[in-house]
Amino acid sequence: MLIAILVASLAASLAEQRTVKTWFVNVSNPAATDGPDAVGTKEVPFKSLKPATQAALPGDVVMVGGGVYRERVAPARSGTIDQPIVYMAAPGELVYLKGSALLNWTAVGDGTYK
Repeated sequence: MLIAILVASLAASLAEQRTVKTWFVNVSNPAATDGPDAVGTKEVPFKSLKPATQAALPGDVVMVGGGVYRERVAPARSGTIDQPIVYMAAPGELVYLKGSALLNWTAVGDGTYK
């Protein structure tokens, strides 16, 4: 019985330990994608923040490449006190998060646009 408890405890401890991951997002990278081939690596980063916010687990880092990101950022989960999820700009890069969308308005007359 004691061995079974120790084995179960060890298995639970190992399950809690995982390698933290750095997810990459870069709207300016031509290889970036949010499609089915999206992996979030430095070579093939996510194109937007949404898939990174869904993939990140406690202890992970989301490294965001320079550019303008026009999207709502809503992380799927939070980190912990000991293992926060860190969102940061890539070193030397400027990142702009805007909750606005670019619209191409067309004047229809009388100060009205569509």
